[in-house]
Amino acid sequence: MEKKDETVLTFYHIGLVKEIIPGDGPKENKAMIEMWDQNLIICSAGGLKLGENEYVIVKFDGIVQGQNILMHPNVVSDIIKKESGEKIWGMYKEFYSKIKPSHPLTG
Repeated sequence: MEKKDETVLTFYHIGLVKEIIPGDGPKENKAMIEMWDQNLIICSAGGLKLGENEYVIVKFDGIVQGQNILMHPNVVSDIIKKESGEKIWGMYKEFYSKIKPSHPLTG
C-alpha cells in the first residue's frame, strides 16, 4: 500500500467569542466562536478566561492531502485587545466580502 504525502500545517484565524461552554474546570471550558468567514465553531478555550464578545486567535491544525487542505479548530491561543481585534476583524471581513461567492440569481 502506497503512503500518501501529507504535510501538517498550522493556521491562526481571528474569531469573536459568542458563548462560553463551561466544563468541569477552567481548562475544560469550550467556546462557541464566530469566525471572520461567518462560520460558527466550538473549540477548547485553552485554559484562558474568555468573555463573550472578545476577539480571539484560534489555532487550526491542517493537513494537506493532494489538492485539499483539511482544517479543524484546535484551541484558542490568545485574546486580542478590543481595538486591535476590531481593526483585524474589519480587515478580514473586508477581504471576505470581496472573495465570497455570490448566488448567480440573487447576488
